[in-house]
Amino acid sequence: HSVLGLYTEADADTDQAAVIVHGIGVHPNWPQVVYPLRVGLPEQGWSTLSVQMPVLANDANAADYAALMDEVAPRLDAAIAFLRAQGEDRIAIVAHSLGATMSNHYLASHPQAVMAFVAIGLSSGSAHAGVDNAEVIGRVTVPTLDLFGQHDLESVVSGAPGRAGAAGGNAGYRQVQVAGADHFFDGQEAAQVEIVSDWLNAVVPAGR
Repeated sequence: HSVLGLYTEADADTDQAAVIVHGIGVHPNWPQVVYPLRVGLPEQGWSTLSVQMPVLANDANAADYAALMDEVAPRLDAAIAFLRAQGEDRIAIVAHSLGATMSNHYLASHPQAVMAFVAIGLSSGSAHAGVDNAEVIGRVTVPTLDLFGQHDLESVVSGAPGRAGAAGGNAGYRQVQVAGADHFFDGQEAAQVEIVSDWLNAVVPAGR
């Protein structure tokens, strides 16, 4: 079935694009994290497609989302296919929180789907939506930026060493903690876009 996707073309004529994956219970134009990336990355040469992921009622927690994980792959497959149809072949996934968990799970079983992965506020420790992110990230082979804030959620910050250890076999893995930032990068939106775009342009340069 059809799902909402918000496409923003890059200011420059490049073949780079990012699928933006939102967090728990929100939408593809959410003002925190999602919107700044959706409109900021195109200014840096990256078209974006922010896609609606499966959501539950507002009182649902991450564990409840385990039942919806089978819905993730078809949506990301469709988003990637849409971008390729626009002539954008150098594709990354940029995902936040539960969206990062969903994307981590997807990329572990779809290793050739995209060229890079930015996981923002990726939880670890107890299984998040049925996914042990610290273990699963060890099976992701594309260059990966594990980005989180100094004042992020406890499960994100405390799990950072475990994620880095599990990803030790991925030469393209990089972990960055941003001083003063929280889980939503409130007040640091511009810095977040700069960090993400600089890293993406370094690992996936434009092909034209």
